[in-house]
Amino acid sequence: MSESFLTCSDGMAESEDTEYVSLSNGRNSFLRNVPRNGKMITECLKIACNDAIWAAGYAFLFLAIVVGYGEHISTRTKLLFFMVLTCDICVIASLVYGLKNKNHRYMIPSLFYHLLHIVMTLFICFFSAVFIMMLGVKLAKEQKRVVAQFVAHSTEDLEIGLLCGASSVFLSAVYYFRVTFWKLYGLYNCYRYFHRSETSESQQV
Repeated sequence: MSESFLTCSDGMAESEDTEYVSLSNGRNSFLRNVPRNGKMITECLKIACNDAIWAAGYAFLFLAIVVGYGEHISTRTKLLFFMVLTCDICVIASLVYGLKNKNHRYMIPSLFYHLLHIVMTLFICFFSAVFIMMLGVKLAKEQKRVVAQFVAHSTEDLEIGLLCGASSVFLSAVYYFRVTFWKLYGLYNCYRYFHRSETSESQQV
């Protein structure tokens, strides 16, 4: 597949934020609108900053939990928290390095990381929706009375609380899915752009 970056002709209107990428396989070719390199890198840097803010919040939460309840948390749980935080930092560092050097290979960890987040978010959405629907399945009257003594004043209050909680989790998961999908889409476009540029340069050499 040969690739070339074309400029817009006089009869074709083109915005300043778009360039046309021509792909041909010898028989057919087509044009795709691809954001310019600078704008694409800027969007990915915004994604990296978003991930860095998330990692900073996660680190603060981890520190607060360890300081406040460290003696009641097992070493294995602390290690799990630390591994997740380390993974976040490594993925962000790899993404920034790949954007700085325009190397698509260093963007692969971030792509897989956000794809994993999307899968987890879909699972949470599904679980929350099933939980909301399963609230119609009633417990035994004695069981509901015992649970309500610890959670709410009445069984009705308990069910309303569970419904509100599950609905909040579902809506939060949907919002997080939307944000993560936007991030994954932007990263994939940038990855594809760098990959094509590198392939084009290697073919010219």
